[in-house]
Amino acid sequence: MGSVADKIAWKVAVQIRSNVINLAEFWASRELAREAGLDGSRMRELIAEGHDPAFAFYAQNLTLVSLFAEAISAMPEAKSYVNSLAKVEDIRARRAADQPPDAQLLQHLGVLRPPVRVEP
Repeated sequence: MGSVADKIAWKVAVQIRSNVINLAEFWASRELAREAGLDGSRMRELIAEGHDPAFAFYAQNLTLVSLFAEAISAMPEAKSYVNSLAKVEDIRARRAADQPPDAQLLQHLGVLRPPVRVEP
């Protein structure tokens, strides 16, 4: 793990080993998970609607990852993550009409070169 991941893992481990539990945060996080369908209700709904169970599992895990990312974004160790995410959101907000947003993201990450425009 990298240094940021090590710091986050250390904070989580310390909190788990602690003998003190903030009940307000515990109940708030349980309610958030329930609203997000992480109690299995959303997965059952998707399957009942006729979606493939593998897709329902995939969708539930996307929600879980999203909640995790939201939770760690408040940590000081995640400042570079938050800054990168803000840049990506800026790109998505300024998406060009002639170019899909994924291409803009790949250009920002340096994976794709911008298209060359030739003036007539």
